[in-house]
Amino acid sequence: MLTKFISSALWVLAISVQAAAAEEITLRVDATPSIFKSMFDAFATDFERDNPDIKVRINASFRSQEDIVQATLRQAVVNDLPDVSFQGYNFLRTIVERDIPVPLDDFIASDPEWTAETFSPSVVGSTKIDGQIQGIGVGFSVPVLYYNADLVRQASGDAPFPKTWDEIIKLAKKIEGSNERVVGGFYRTDALFFQAQLNSRGTGYMDSKETVILPDNDAAQSAFALIKSIGEAGQAKVPMQREQARQAFTSGTVGMLSDMSSQIASFKKQIAGNFELGVARFPIPAASGRIPAAGIAAIMSTKDPVRQKAAWKFLKYLARVNGQEILARETSYMPTNEVVVEQSKTLKAQIDAEPLLSPVLESAPYATSWYAFPGANAAKIDVTIGDIVERVSTLKLDPEAAVQELRKKVGQMLPNK
Repeated sequence: MLTKFISSALWVLAISVQAAAAEEITLRVDATPSIFKSMFDAFATDFERDNPDIKVRINASFRSQEDIVQATLRQAVVNDLPDVSFQGYNFLRTIVERDIPVPLDDFIASDPEWTAETFSPSVVGSTKIDGQIQGIGVGFSVPVLYYNADLVRQASGDAPFPKTWDEIIKLAKKIEGSNERVVGGFYRTDALFFQAQLNSRGTGYMDSKETVILPDNDAAQSAFALIKSIGEAGQAKVPMQREQARQAFTSGTVGMLSDMSSQIASFKKQIAGNFELGVARFPIPAASGRIPAAGIAAIMSTKDPVRQKAAWKFLKYLARVNGQEILARETSYMPTNEVVVEQSKTLKAQIDAEPLLSPVLESAPYATSWYAFPGANAAKIDVTIGDIVERVSTLKLDPEAAVQELRKKVGQMLPNK
């Protein structure tokens, strides 16, 4: 009798284990940028702790937002999309045009946990496309100028860091002139940072109807002229890609660097006290000027209802206290959930304790959206613009010719209207 009982008990236990294993879900999550892999891994570990029935498999091999959106488009063609992916705000339009994200409006409307006391409107404010919520905003950042305060003092004494581009370029030349092994400054040569030049002059890549490329010709030429001036101040003699420039800056061989505010924590860690890091606001010369905000949003692409339920839990986690605290701790992205910022003593303390975030907070009122070109070629257009900007910075293309080339090449890749 006892033997039969034990056998029955073991059989029931085996069935229970099999059932539990069958219910466990492993979410495929693609993430970018790869430099923040530690943040994505921390998301997964922390989420799994409270959700043991859901495993999160992170693929953070995508170097940039351009890389991941191109991969996502290819995955959609062969029906091999991940359950969740982190995308740049500017590329949401591109993937929505391919019907890749699952709109979240119904999930939000039917979820009793989604209240104004838990999630602020800003969590989804930047992910609305054509009236539908396409993702969860996780974090945002703005362009800033990083500088090696030790080199700045050597070149200009105790004078405050300059606020205009003319003064900044003069300082870059002084830094370079004082040390032959140092590049005075480096300006990011990509579509986002050229948009920053346009937006700060009160214009953009296209007019409101998206029919005219570079509608303000004078502003476009002025922006390219500035890039050329920075090249003449030293950038042209040592051409570098983005990651190379970051490494050169943190090693102390670049005096100043334009980059996103999300790099603050990473730069501090890499510099490790070898020199004093400074952060300054991105100059905005026009009264109507703005600067583009960048960041990451998490989208759901699985169409399976069971997997959607698990994915929705993970998306909500990212905008809740633990997710937002990890975001701020690991990257210096600014949290999107204003409710969490107000309620979390840990998060408020993190922000208040970091004086380098002051220029970021001062810049926030001037933030505008990172523009996404229409059509399937949006990512290719961004790469093309980056190539043009780089050639200007290395003095291989003059500003007037750059304006014409940008108009021509971008026009060829836009959809016909």
